[in-house]
Amino acid sequence: MHLGNLIFPKERSVNKIGHALHVLDPNFKRITFSDKIKTILHDLEYKKPAICQSMYIFKQPYIGAKVGPHQDGTFLFNEPLNIMGVWIALEDATLENGCLSFIPKSHTRNYVTLSYTQTHENNTCFLEPIERRFIRNPNKEEFDNGNLLMFTGPESQPEESEFVLCPIKAGDAILIHGQVVHKSEQNTSPITRQIYTFHVIETNNSTYSKENW
Repeated sequence: MHLGNLIFPKERSVNKIGHALHVLDPNFKRITFSDKIKTILHDLEYKKPAICQSMYIFKQPYIGAKVGPHQDGTFLFNEPLNIMGVWIALEDATLENGCLSFIPKSHTRNYVTLSYTQTHENNTCFLEPIERRFIRNPNKEEFDNGNLLMFTGPESQPEESEFVLCPIKAGDAILIHGQVVHKSEQNTSPITRQIYTFHVIETNNSTYSKENW
């Protein structure tokens, strides 16, 4: 028993830093609002994009925790939903140090009861709704007693066989649709897996949920 003491040096114990690096730090601000990012958002037909949060995630050697299956729309919700994660590898993300894995096309599952459609030209893409939300606790008494946040809706339990691992090199970026199911495993290696990520929402004719944490 370590009685609350760190078992690794402080610099190897930090999990992540957030959630306003794109506002408070000039280096992260420069990357987040770079011409490359603006071009990507223009190509994806964002009309009035905004950055709602950013994080630096360390995924420390041996102790970097796994992140379970989730949709980013669970944690950051706007109506109608239009959110995208930009995930930039600052070091190689490998099978050993906890790279991302995805369920291909999980944002467009045909067997899910669908709440709305998104139309692009003549093709209609049926999107999987966000059924699980992470929100501010609406119970004032519980909120005042420190129970600030809560999940609503069922937690999905996809089969492990559905996921496809996605190792990438340092400097590469992954764009993550807000409704695609993804996760990452624990870092079991002696190598860190540091990344910078931020989330973009569409604010044109869309409302950022007041329930968001």
